[in-house]
Amino acid sequence: MKKPRLAILFFAMALALAIVQWLATTAHAQTTAAPATTPEQTTTAPATPTTSWPFITLVASSPRASLQRRDETGSWDDVCDPPCEHRQDPKPKYRVAGIGLIPSDPFSLPEGNRRVEVNARLGTHGKQIAGKVIGGVGVGTFCLDLLSYIVLSGSSSSSTANGSSGLSNDTVKAFAVVGMIVGVAGAVIGFSMAAAAQHSTVNVE
Repeated sequence: MKKPRLAILFFAMALALAIVQWLATTAHAQTTAAPATTPEQTTTAPATPTTSWPFITLVASSPRASLQRRDETGSWDDVCDPPCEHRQDPKPKYRVAGIGLIPSDPFSLPEGNRRVEVNARLGTHGKQIAGKVIGGVGVGTFCLDLLSYIVLSGSSSSSTANGSSGLSNDTVKAFAVVGMIVGVAGAVIGFSMAAAAQHSTVNVE
């Protein structure tokens, strides 16, 4: 019957979402781990903050976010976590990133003794992958129910009981229509979630 199958489908989608988010976060944490510093590497000490630097407040959509600064070698170093509340050198480039998060584009800080609020809305790798999975399941559900509807529509009698279930073809076709609607909804929600999670935006005010 359709109702138990839909319940199992939704349970599988929820389980897949949880597993995919966990796997994506773990994999991204491993790939973005900072390399160990070798004795030959040298780093330049950061400049001492002055009152001519802006005072930064970081507001991020994820607690895993950090304000990062690009050093002379092109690497990104963590500067502070939300809410930050520190003065920062306006000369280097900055970004907001974190484990399992889509890094923002590099941006500059305004110069001068002023308060600056950095608002970051970050996408996540877990939601991006999970959205694609949910969208794919939705497309698959729609196609299967559409095929069922077409097959049942071509049967000789719409009122004949369907196998051992005791349901008429019209009833099963109605369940197929519901399944197609659920599939379309799942595809729209899933792919929309994946698209929204692909980008991270930062506003500097």
